[in-house]
Amino acid sequence: MTSPAILINAFNRPESLKRLLHSLLFASIPDNTPLVISIDAGGDPYVPDIASSTQWPFGEKTVLLQPKPLGLIGHFLYCGGLTGQFGDIIYLEDDLIVSRQFCAFAHQALSAYRSDERIAGISLNRLHFNGYTQLPFEPRLDSSDTFFAQVYLPHGQAYTPEMWSAFERWWHTDRRPITRADGLHPLFLPHSRWKADFFPSAMHYLASSGRFFVFPRESMSVNSGDAGVHFNHSTRFFQTPLQHERNLFRFCSMDDAGAVYDSYQEIQPDRLSDALPGYTFDVDLNGTKPPEALKRPWTLTTRPVRRAEMTFGLTMRPPEANVLENVPGTGISLARKEDVRYNRLADLQTENRRFQYAGHGRISLRKAVLFRLLRLLETH
Repeated sequence: MTSPAILINAFNRPESLKRLLHSLLFASIPDNTPLVISIDAGGDPYVPDIASSTQWPFGEKTVLLQPKPLGLIGHFLYCGGLTGQFGDIIYLEDDLIVSRQFCAFAHQALSAYRSDERIAGISLNRLHFNGYTQLPFEPRLDSSDTFFAQVYLPHGQAYTPEMWSAFERWWHTDRRPITRADGLHPLFLPHSRWKADFFPSAMHYLASSGRFFVFPRESMSVNSGDAGVHFNHSTRFFQTPLQHERNLFRFCSMDDAGAVYDSYQEIQPDRLSDALPGYTFDVDLNGTKPPEALKRPWTLTTRPVRRAEMTFGLTMRPPEANVLENVPGTGISLARKEDVRYNRLADLQTENRRFQYAGHGRISLRKAVLFRLLRLLETH
């Protein structure tokens, strides 16, 4: 099986593209690996110059200059559609930096999961944060170098033609406006913030089709957070260490994995069923699911509850480890879904509990509030 083609989406950031190409030239890339750089129309004129002048010693290089502007979503769809011409692809946006072993990981992961129709794609970035709480995300450890989540993260991805065509069929036949009944976080409901963004549709696809991305436990690419369509100024929020050394990786099937997470980044209930036999429950250990997202009779949650069937501490990491190890305490409750509390006070208590947990118990309530205010100021 040949190595995937490397496909770069570029537009208006010449220095970003130059940095990405520099990291590619120092990576371990097999011979006869095509490089395709697609440049949307209307951007910085220096971008095509950089793409054309860069030497590619690993195979054929193709620079595609779009004749008219495709926009953020249109350009993404165009680039993904190139799987029909090039087969397997590694899809990189121009503000990324890659590990020297990114190609080995992508090739091996695509080989391991290409026959599983539940897999929507391979991520090259390890997903170190929870986008709803803006706090660290720590997946449960198992025997694999990967975990699974219904989360779309455009910080480096890999697709087979079959993975992409499944999404493309959904886009053209089943895509519709997101509603509360779809079970996604409320922030994905139609809103002007997402008018020109692909992210909500990608999350909708994963949740509605029951598909997951495969994530590495150590990042094979990192987003530099350059200013662009999503950010008016640069950010260091997405920085993670890159794995440069290992080139052989362990994979297990999703059925055998201990770390499988839904669109709220909550572990799937069936991965905890041995610890809670006899209960049919939803998991809300981040405390971010609204009442309509709870479908089962019981809820495992960090939110305040009126009455708990049983409780667990909130000390081990990740949160689900407290249930698996039957840690005594009161940070986590198993309660009937109608007993989970939803009001402003309950929201504040849940947020404080998250901060205390993320800070290993060393963050006071006063500091938690100050940090929250600071984050709000930074986003405005």
